[in-house]
Amino acid sequence: MAYTWGYIKRAALAKLDLQESEANTMHLLNRFTVYANEVITQVCSAIKPKISFVTITCTDDQFVNDEYTTNLNASDFISFGGGINTVTYKKFAGTPFEKTITETAHNDILTFSGYNTITVKIPGTYKIWYNARWIDFSALEDNLADTTVLDVPNDILDCIPSYIAAQCYGIDDEYKAAKYRNEFEILLARIDNRTADNSGTFKIGGDW
Repeated sequence: MAYTWGYIKRAALAKLDLQESEANTMHLLNRFTVYANEVITQVCSAIKPKISFVTITCTDDQFVNDEYTTNLNASDFISFGGGINTVTYKKFAGTPFEKTITETAHNDILTFSGYNTITVKIPGTYKIWYNARWIDFSALEDNLADTTVLDVPNDILDCIPSYIAAQCYGIDDEYKAAKYRNEFEILLARIDNRTADNSGTFKIGGDW
């Protein structure tokens, strides 16, 4: 089942025991995307980011003092990831023996030199893994309809209505706010944060 924004909104309103018109009159409805974004930030920073990569190509003429520094320029960037970064380049360029090589970009040719900045030592095309936000509700706000399908794992989206309810109740009902904060924390703890692992697919060479 793919969740929509309308479903998330209805779930939050149900926890608040409000109709949409009532929530709007109370100036709560326009806070929902703000609170939803806070959940995404908390989840992606500490529990389950979206594993993404960016491809960066650098040429000889971009190098200064035998190195090149650049930002990832990824708007959803949170932090560098744990994937294997690679570089693809021409070996024996311009000769009859020229060939394209792809290999792991070790720290002798790739270093992380800032929040979202890398420095590389050889020209080539780099594949850099990073941890990203699943969604930015503020960026979607103008086009966020009830029918908008949210491309986010459901176990993350399930946390949002409880957090919205906790924040809204925090205005004047601390008991209910605490109840939904606790529910939110339980749902956070149940998020599946396992990553893909290829260790079970070894290929053994030879005639064994």
